[in-house]
Amino acid sequence: MSNNVFQQIKILACHNRYLQTGGEDLSFDDEVELLRTRGHEVIVYERNNQELQELGTARMLSKLFWNREAYNDVKQLIEKHRPDVMHCTNTFPLMSVAVYDAAKEYDVPVVQALRNYRVFCANSVCVLNGKPCDKCLGKRFAYPAALNRCYRNSWLASTAVASLQAYLRTANPWKDKVHVMYTLSKFARAKLVEAGIPADKIYVKPNFVIDPMEPVVASTKPRDYAVFAGRLSHEKGIATLMAAWEKLESPLKLVVLGDGPLGEVVRKAAEKDERIIWKGRRERDEVLKTIGESRFLIIPSISFETFGRTIIEAYSMNTPVIGSDDGAIAENIVNGKTGLTFQTGNADDLAAKVIQLSADESLLRAMRVAAGQRYQEFYTEEENYRLLIGLYQIAMGIHEVGDPEAFDGFRGVAEAPTKPAFEQKITGPSPNVQPDIQPGT
Repeated sequence: MSNNVFQQIKILACHNRYLQTGGEDLSFDDEVELLRTRGHEVIVYERNNQELQELGTARMLSKLFWNREAYNDVKQLIEKHRPDVMHCTNTFPLMSVAVYDAAKEYDVPVVQALRNYRVFCANSVCVLNGKPCDKCLGKRFAYPAALNRCYRNSWLASTAVASLQAYLRTANPWKDKVHVMYTLSKFARAKLVEAGIPADKIYVKPNFVIDPMEPVVASTKPRDYAVFAGRLSHEKGIATLMAAWEKLESPLKLVVLGDGPLGEVVRKAAEKDERIIWKGRRERDEVLKTIGESRFLIIPSISFETFGRTIIEAYSMNTPVIGSDDGAIAENIVNGKTGLTFQTGNADDLAAKVIQLSADESLLRAMRVAAGQRYQEFYTEEENYRLLIGLYQIAMGIHEVGDPEAFDGFRGVAEAPTKPAFEQKITGPSPNVQPDIQPGT
């Protein structure tokens, strides 16, 4: 494919950041860097949930359905920069569907990433009382979310989010305002289609590892520890992980990287058990190095993850993974080849799989090789760039795909067509706005 043709595509990238940096924020940054390092002009428009602390509940809820400020901001950016496509990551809660309306006014095609389940789940992670939950899936109004205070532990806020979901199902902005959507796994796609996302518009594009470190040689004997890297929160299965190490009759150490609401739980477990080492939040390179030198990574999530970002980070370092057997986690682990799966939430089964993989050096060596091979085949920057540009081309009308499930980024297409750049309905001089506009400017 011709990168020169690809580089003509100019992108307006929109994202609402979270209070605590998570996988969606990191993935947004990775995609922006992926595009910029390949010569694309990327204009960034961001909001941040820190704004919620100043807004208060009433004003925040008023912006959920349609935020005029975000609409005006995006209009200014389109008028000044004339992007070929608008790529949205997270628009909740401070951007709203207003950004779609701004793009539609200028005929700018929209690509929307769906990296969580907010379209049908108020808390976005499909967990209730420590168990996977999809009680709101398929309901016209998500009353279980309101009854259980699933969003910010507030009946009012949860009712507002449920109302927003009901409104979006009725208004259906995905029909004529969003051209292409993508999520990260086949499992997530199936859930989102069941929730009402048009099946003919949603594709699968996995995560990738930006600027990977030099991996640990697969034949190198790993150090005597397993590792968890991620947010210390309930849905990530921290309770299952701590319980498994209580049951584990092995000197194998557990290194925990990360912080979050359950940090105190991990701290107390580390005080009681010298095998558990909590290092808190660490920089990316240290995290990757720690994963690369470990025997294996553990992902004990109890939620319906859309992907499992740390899986491919482990694969990039030739490190196998032990993970839950539900959803996208299981989808991304080739059981018995790149790692092992255990029954979600079952600490006994997790402990058994840890013992199994720890005791079999031959299997561990084979898995290290297989993990690295899987990374090279599916999760490199170049592979992801090809997929992302393919989605842009679909949105812009350059290519068509009959079946989104068959999408492969137009593998084998020698060169993108030399179709003229997308023509937006823009008249008059561009206003004097900053390239990376901030809210309120």
